[in-house]
Amino acid sequence: MSDIWVFGYGSLVNAQTHDYQDITPAYLHGWRRDWCHWVNGPSRNATALTIQPAEGHTIAGMIARVPEDAWPALEAREAGYRRFALDNADVDHDGPEGITIHTFQSLSNRRGSAEFPIPQTYVDVVLKGFLDVLGPDALAPFFETTDGWETPILRDRTNPRYPRAVELTPDQMALFDSLLDSHGATLID
Repeated sequence: MSDIWVFGYGSLVNAQTHDYQDITPAYLHGWRRDWCHWVNGPSRNATALTIQPAEGHTIAGMIARVPEDAWPALEAREAGYRRFALDNADVDHDGPEGITIHTFQSLSNRRGSAEFPIPQTYVDVVLKGFLDVLGPDALAPFFETTDGWETPILRDRTNPRYPRAVELTPDQMALFDSLLDSHGATLID
């Protein structure tokens, strides 16, 4: 069996959070991102990114080749999500032709809340991934193609709640904070 590729649209875009090879930018047509309440077991509640069908919309992300033996760990990471195959006609990329591409969608479509805010370290991981893989011009479109920014964002940089938090430079923190502010995000302690 040949390797299956994954389309990442959030934290998977950040190559610091995995060790998959052959990463390339990609664009998925007919979908938008959304911040949804995510349940992974009885004690792990949070708000995380998912995708929702949206005719006429396109989201940026990346595809990466995932070796067959790495899928169990990826599926464990993505617990609370369903894995499914994408129609190749819906994905633009510069990877090999004719590849099989899967992605993940949350099992919940309930919007996040003050009870389950978005960890700022999660937002940081996603934005750093977009910055590294797609460049600075991809940051504003990320916000514009993602719904749910009214969900409060928990300031957790000094005590990260997100398990794959990454180091940021002061300039990156300032940039990301400025983008959150310009898109009306509410940060809470």
